[in-house]
Amino acid sequence: MEDITSLAHGHRLHLADGSAADCDLLVGANGARSRVRPLVTPAEPAHTGVNAIELVIPDIDLAHPALSVLVGRDSSWRSAPTARCPRSATATAAPGCT
Repeated sequence: MEDITSLAHGHRLHLADGSAADCDLLVGANGARSRVRPLVTPAEPAHTGVNAIELVIPDIDLAHPALSVLVGRDSSWRSAPTARCPRSATATAAPGCT
């Protein structure tokens, strides 16, 4: 995708091969370094100080039955504030930094 034009009822996507495609809804779900976002907004991604981790273990009830009892069969999401850990060996580490 090279560019996006807003239409009265949707968007026109201009593709690298010179063709175009119209859509009613454009979803740019490809992360912080999205190629779609800068085409629709000047907003830049910024770290909010919170990280999220998703854990998915296929067939957990068969492969790891004891763990399945603890976490269930669905995926598990956890988020927590990110500690500001210094990169310098001489700096004082924040609580939670190792």
